[in-house]
Amino acid sequence: MKLKFFGYGSGYNPKWGNTNAYFLDHDTFYLLDCGFTTFSRIIDLQPFLEAKKLIIIITHLHADHIGSLPMLISYAYNKLRMKPLLIFPRHTVRSLLTLTGIPSDEYDLVPSLTEPNPIQAFPQKVVHSPHIDSYGYIIHAGEETMYFSGDAATIPDTVIEKFFSGTVGTIYQDVTEAYGDNPSHGTLERLNAIFPRAVRNRIVCMHLESDFIDLIKRHGYRFAETEGV
Repeated sequence: MKLKFFGYGSGYNPKWGNTNAYFLDHDTFYLLDCGFTTFSRIIDLQPFLEAKKLIIIITHLHADHIGSLPMLISYAYNKLRMKPLLIFPRHTVRSLLTLTGIPSDEYDLVPSLTEPNPIQAFPQKVVHSPHIDSYGYIIHAGEETMYFSGDAATIPDTVIEKFFSGTVGTIYQDVTEAYGDNPSHGTLERLNAIFPRAVRNRIVCMHLESDFIDLIKRHGYRFAETEGV
């Protein structure tokens, strides 16, 4: 299960596109976050237009992660006749959508994605900003499992344990070049302290504020690349 990205930039780096990703499973289009640059990129995407179902997994409510959400729900519901299913543990997203004119009958909201759905997604509370609730997700697809951080200064211990045991195959982690006084994203320094080089090819760095891709590669990590978007 390989994610395809609409962009790999941070919120302050929109020229590289918001770090939002997607994958397909049969007739269902799964979208991970829906930032302010994503709507213009998704509405002409053939796999999206051909899908019968739309599931949107939300990590938190910063604009580079949900800026296009009201418009996409409205477009899917009114133009494509799809009622999106939103995955998010907090009802704050309902308040946001109500303020932007999206009625609650145009989407469904559940805190996690469970069986009998063929894909399962379970939120993991993460540290990002003291002003907002943020979640990463462990996502199961058949025999494959991945972790998608959203925005997080750290990786939950349970995810690290599952990674080293082989239960989690790939980690998608946001990284910044400089840690700063109030860390809200991961860094290569922190990743290096946790993961030996032998396993770093299973970690994909994303949400870049500056161009340090060569450094990411030198440390043995992969990075999120846009494909066909």
